[in-house]
Amino acid sequence: QSISVIRKRQREKQALQELKQAGFECNQIEKCLLWLSTNGVPSSGEPCHSPLQFLATGAITQVIELASLAALKRQASERLKQSETEKQQQERAECEADERLASEREQKFIRAYPSEDAQAKFVAEFRTRHPEMAVLSGVGLRRLAILEWATLIQIDQATSQLQLAT
Repeated sequence: QSISVIRKRQREKQALQELKQAGFECNQIEKCLLWLSTNGVPSSGEPCHSPLQFLATGAITQVIELASLAALKRQASERLKQSETEKQQQERAECEADERLASEREQKFIRAYPSEDAQAKFVAEFRTRHPEMAVLSGVGLRRLAILEWATLIQIDQATSQLQLAT
């Protein structure tokens, strides 16, 4: 049994030399060996017991192509995952920025209307001006009212600056 292992090792070594003499680079051979160990023989998927001999029979060109395709698919998948991750990070950053702006508007609104009664009155007036908002209540209605208030304040400020400039 140990004799057959020695012979197999010699045949594999000889096959490696043949592949090198045929002009295949070590990194190509290595990629093919990795692909074979992961995927098995291309036609059947069964384990390849003498991979260098298998490659030396001419199968190396097919395995190089399969390994290259697998690498391209892996790279495309990694790019897609990276793109999705970047998109999620961007969406998260936008949500955080929106939350910061909403919080800033809320604080300004509270400074402008310090009592809860004044705040509730403004929100009620907003609801009256916008009957389409009748289905809203609570935080959502309050945020929209504050958004409208902040927008009106910005418009007033811009108008004042224009009047001062002219």
